[in-house]
Amino acid sequence: MEESSFEITDRDRSAGKYYVRFLGPQTEEDDGWFDWLLDSDSDDPLAGMLFIVSVESLDDKDVAIRISPQPAEAGDEPPQIEQRDEQALLALIKGNID
Repeated sequence: MEESSFEITDRDRSAGKYYVRFLGPQTEEDDGWFDWLLDSDSDDPLAGMLFIVSVESLDDKDVAIRISPQPAEAGDEPPQIEQRDEQALLALIKGNID
């Protein structure tokens, strides 16, 4: 997941859950010499959001991967993401599985 622009903040291996923060799209241009001078914050609205990635073995060959926003803290409105954003995040993860 780290190669997929996610930072793992916690994990529950027995439950197959990873608690992650989406770092935003990473490109080769991100590491430029003048990044410290220019505004290098990501324009991606999902950057910085916390998610739970669930990995479940379906059989000997198949694995189901799901992603959902982490529940909001008390008093906050629960986070929502659009289905196309969810699919894009899953594509990032699945694209880095060997």
